[in-house]
Amino acid sequence: MAQSPTPSYPVGAYYLTIFGGVVIAFVGVILFFAGITFTIFFSEVGTTILTFSFLGVLVGLLLLVCAWMLRRAHRWTPAIGVLIVLLAGASLPFTLGGFGLGFVLALVGGILAILWKPSAHGPMFVYTTPAGAAPNLPSLQRVCPTCGAMSSPGSTFCSKCGKPYA
Repeated sequence: MAQSPTPSYPVGAYYLTIFGGVVIAFVGVILFFAGITFTIFFSEVGTTILTFSFLGVLVGLLLLVCAWMLRRAHRWTPAIGVLIVLLAGASLPFTLGGFGLGFVLALVGGILAILWKPSAHGPMFVYTTPAGAAPNLPSLQRVCPTCGAMSSPGSTFCSKCGKPYA
């Protein structure tokens, strides 16, 4: 049975950050309309709500940018995770963390990004062939674990030190 390729980015952190960012931005938009209503009756309160809603939408959009970066900047995944956690915390005063839901989603996404480790062997590739056909896999050179010399494809002994390959 063929295994599916392992992703080269933190999938769970990516989707949780997207969902958290969308919820926080959506709550910011809702607060924006509430701020407009309050501005009509209570100008000072309405202005404060408008400011906080704008900052909440900005935090939500920055979380979406961080999610995009998780897919692209694999080397920086832990640092992006820290930024996601900080933005999740920043959403608390502006949109109440997307009424708590966006905060929790982004926080867990950030923690998963911080803890994510890429596969030691890189992504796995799946070779498929028509039914009954033998796979035509490329022959690869081997590296001797003892001396580090490169061998010719198909050899069973190191050409430099003579040790057998395991």
